[in-house]
Amino acid sequence: KQWYQRRVRGLSEVSAEHRQAQSMITTWLFILSIVTCLITLAVYLPVRSLRSKMIIKVEMMEVTALILANLTFLVLARVQHQTRICAGLVFTLQYFYLATIAWSFVAAWTFYRQIVNAIHTYGKTYQHSFLLSCLTCWTLPVAFPAFAYIYSQKHGIAYVEGIEGTFGCWMAETWKTYTFILPILITVSINTVLGLRVIYVMLRASSNKKVDSWELHKRHIKSVISLLTLFGTSFLLSLFTYGPHAIVFQYLFICFTCSQGFFVFILFVPLRPELHNEWKTYLSRFSTRVSSPKTSRTDSTGIFTTRKLSRMNSVFTSRKENSSPEDMRSLNNGAIRE
Repeated sequence: KQWYQRRVRGLSEVSAEHRQAQSMITTWLFILSIVTCLITLAVYLPVRSLRSKMIIKVEMMEVTALILANLTFLVLARVQHQTRICAGLVFTLQYFYLATIAWSFVAAWTFYRQIVNAIHTYGKTYQHSFLLSCLTCWTLPVAFPAFAYIYSQKHGIAYVEGIEGTFGCWMAETWKTYTFILPILITVSINTVLGLRVIYVMLRASSNKKVDSWELHKRHIKSVISLLTLFGTSFLLSLFTYGPHAIVFQYLFICFTCSQGFFVFILFVPLRPELHNEWKTYLSRFSTRVSSPKTSRTDSTGIFTTRKLSRMNSVFTSRKENSSPEDMRSLNNGAIRE
């Protein structure tokens, strides 16, 4: 209880200037995050060779969940505690962020299964595994906000509350700790262990002659580890947004949390050479398809012109053989005029 009072006091003591600055930074960073995540989806989805891979499918689901979470947060930041829509938005926000973390666990587990268990299946389609992942990651996270909401309604405990000076609508501190931050920290810890295990195995394998798998997977491993670090750091910083240095941690928390989509874009698009190669191949095929109808049209026009000239030449020759000298002079003059 004292910890909660210290947190609320730290949040409430923020000046109006800092609150306005934090609100503006939050809005613009979330907009940047949403736009860059949409660009990421737009880059990956048209290329069939990329979207058929299991790890790419998982990463795109993670990006989709993050987009929905960011959109919900932008709407929630402008809703007051007294409105009926407040509880629904808090429920939805909690669900989408937990779904994002669930998909990050699937990504870490996919690498662990492929590399540590020596299942060399990179690039193949796992329809059943992906469907099971979708069923798990889109349904299991709803259990946490559902339990918090149902329990709070039955026992008269507040599910949502307003924090003075920051959010008019937010989840109650008890549910935020036990059904939001705690599951995220547990998942991030498990993902970190899996990631460290994968790196250890790959470092040992890289000392041998067979280093192709390391070159193949290391970029995806860096992406997973970077996202785990980003997600974990964001929620760890939320625990220190009170006390004498509360304002510093609040700005750090806002920057790390609201810019997650931008970092996802950096890791998935500019830092993926295989994506660049696939797009070069895709664009070359597309340009070939576009230019081929023009070529066929040109060829058909050339054939038509050649046939027309040969027919005219044959007609002219036949007339020349069957005409008098006067007719020949008039025929030549007509040909010259043409």
